[in-house]
Formats: sequence, structure tokens, C-alpha cells
Amino acid sequence: MLRKAWKFLKSDKAILVWASLVGVLAGLVAVLLKNGVSMIRSGIFSVQAFTNFKPLIGLGPIIGLLLTAWFVKKVLGGDHPGGGIPATLHALSTRRGALKRTWLFAPVVTSILSVGFGGSGGLEAPAVQAGATIGSEIASRTKRSFRRRRLLIACAATASLAAMFKAPIAALIFAIEVIMIDLTAASLVPLIFASLASLLTAYFLIEGEDILAVTELAPFAVKRLPFYITLGLIAGLGSVIFTRFYLVSSRAVSRFKNPLTRIITAGLILGCSVASFPSLYGEGYEVVNSMFMGSSNVISGELIPFNNSEGLVIIAALLFAWALKPILTGLTVGAGGVAGVFAPSLFCGALLGYTFALSVNMVFGPETIPVGNAVLAGLGGMMAGVLHAPLTAIFLASEISGGYELFVPLMLSSALSYSLSRYLVKNSIYTRELAERGELLTHDKD
Repeated sequence: MLRKAWKFLKSDKAILVWASLVGVLAGLVAVLLKNGVSMIRSGIFSVQAFTNFKPLIGLGPIIGLLLTAWFVKKVLGGDHPGGGIPATLHALSTRRGALKRTWLFAPVVTSILSVGFGGSGGLEAPAVQAGATIGSEIASRTKRSFRRRRLLIACAATASLAAMFKAPIAALIFAIEVIMIDLTAASLVPLIFASLASLLTAYFLIEGEDILAVTELAPFAVKRLPFYITLGLIAGLGSVIFTRFYLVSSRAVSRFKNPLTRIITAGLILGCSVASFPSLYGEGYEVVNSMFMGSSNVISGELIPFNNSEGLVIIAALLFAWALKPILTGLTVGAGGVAGVFAPSLFCGALLGYTFALSVNMVFGPETIPVGNAVLAGLGGMMAGVLHAPLTAIFLASEISGGYELFVPLMLSSALSYSLSRYLVKNSIYTRELAERGELLTHDKD
């Protein structure tokens, strides 16, 4: 009986069973990451509130980087897990999808330390890397072909994002656009099962509000179309700037040969930045949620009329905070931290849309463009441009906003941003290094 059961599980007929299992396990990883970072972040801010020592959070990033370096050296034997999604794509390109077994836990622990203590970056990439390793291990144990291994890795990527954002459709499309799995009936159904299994796991285990909680938005109005077009183009240029800032800062700090020098240099810059702008601490989703409600604690103080000189200063400060985010993310990764660019791209997109709406409304009058709508369109546009994943951006923004009323402006801003970004920067952050080495898998059949 057991022999027949194992024979069935090793056959192609059991792919839905394995896809569901990968979904549940990847969902558990996502829950662990979110709760781990939340616990550390809450602890640091609670201690700061108790001691009334505001610069305390500035010490967090350097502590997180030091702990990450210690874990990599002592526990992993110096084998750094690297970038989450680029490392996964590299394994698919050069190792037929065989991921290192230490990646089952290494990305989880290191990203919790790096991001939880205030390093800039997201948890989505480490979650995908750990989940993909689960899929790769299952494929190895059941003697799967490379095609099936890649499918299970794509199921893990889908499951990770579905659990993080509770957006199953966007997660499924992410696997198609980024992991580059072929969209066929044989792959689509397992992806759906993995996404649903992960989503249900997250619903059972994650309490409280979703990562992104969008309030009620204004309906789409054709008269605002020129503003959405402008925002899409600005998001495209912003995506290129984001990529440049991230790569330059990451490479700059990586040039220090001494690891301790890298950590101290990056940690001091990160610490000063988050002490000055606490909104730049970690992922920044709390700030994004406040932007959807029309207000933000990115900087202290209230927004004041445009004809007051201080209004321009506030706009400049918001743009300065926007520029800092990719730089701090690059410093975190370059110094040895483990974090992704998914969350920073969403943060910068939301902040760009927020700043754009404030500027437009100051010039043309209140309610020219609803702030929440601009935040959502900016979020989608930046994500499409930075990750080169326009469909993922459109559906993620639609799912987190609870409907498709703003589908037209989202499609417009995301498509324009992606087109402009792709024209100026051929490859995304995820695929740049692989493409330069000629190791990038694509959808191209030839």
C-alpha cells in the first residue's frame, strides 16, 4: 500500500498534491518572516518610547548587519544566501533549478535580522528564495525533471507572494513574468493550487490588518486621464533612477574589502537616515497605508498651502526621502544584509504618487486628483518599471485596493512606466547580472 502511494506521489499525476504542499510550506515561511520582523521592530520602537531616546532606532541597522554577518560566518560557514530572486533565477539558469539546502532557512534568518533591525529592503525575495528551495527539494526527492522542478519553484514564488499580500492572482502572474514559467494548462492549475493553499495558510495564521490596507478610493474619471499619463511617465523615469541609485550604492559599499568596514560605513549611513526619517525603517508599509488615507508621517509637520515657501520645502523633503530609499536598500545589500527590492519599489511608488498628487492639487486646486488614487497608480507604475513586471503591478494594485474600478489608470501608468523603463534599462534588477553573463532564461523559444 505504501509502495503504491509513493509510486503515485512520484508520478506526474501527483503534481497538484506537491503544488499544494509547497503552497502551505511557503505560506508558513512568509508568516514566519512577517511575524519575526514585526516582533523585532515592535521591540525596538517600544524600547525607544520607554527610554524616550529618539536616536535609538539609529543603532538598529548596524546591529542587524553585525548579527547577519555573524550568522553567515558562524552558522553558514561564510556561504551567504545572496539575492533572493536573482539567486533563484541563477539556479534555474545554471544548475537546472537545484538550490542549496541551506537556503531553506538561511534567507529567513538573515532577512529577519537585516530588515527587522531597520535595514532597508523587503521580505518578498527571501520568502521566494526559501520557498523555491522547498520546491527544489521536493522535486529532487521525487526524481522530477527540470521542467517539473521549475514548475514547483514557480509554485513556491506564487505561494510566497500570495501569503504576503493576500493577492493570489498577482502572485500567480508574478511567477509567469519573473520566474518565467510558461503559461499552459499544465502549469496554470498547479500555480492556482499553490496560491490558494498559501493564501488559506496566511488567513489562518496572520492576525490583524493586511500588509497593505487601502481605504475607499474615488472612482475613475476621464478628465483625470492626463494626470495619470504624466504620473506613468514620471514613474518610468523614477524606476530608472531607483535602479541606478540602488546599483551604485550597493557597488560603492561593496568595494570595501574589509567586511567590518562595509558594515560600519553602511550601518552609520542607515542609522542616521532612519533616525532622521523613521519612515525609512525596514519595509515601510505602515507609511504606504497612511498615504492611502491622504496623510503621511514621512516627515514631521503638516502640509501647508503651495503659496507658502515652506510648502516647497516639504515637497523637496518628500523627494529627498524618496531618493534615499533605493540608496539605503543598496547599502543594506552591499554591506552583506539580506533584503529585496520589492517592498522598496512599492514604497517609492506610493511616495511618488503621493508627492505628485500634493503638487498637482496645490497648483490646480484641491481634489484635482485624489491622493489615494495617485498613490495606487504610482505604486503600480514604479513596481512595473523597477521589476519589469507590468501585469503583476496591475493586478497587485487592483487586488489590494479591493476592486477593479481603477483598472484603466493602473493599466495606463504601469504600461507607460514599464515601456519607458524597458527602453532606458533593458534588464531589471533581478536579471541584470544574469543577462550580462549570458545566463538568463527567457520566454523566447529560440
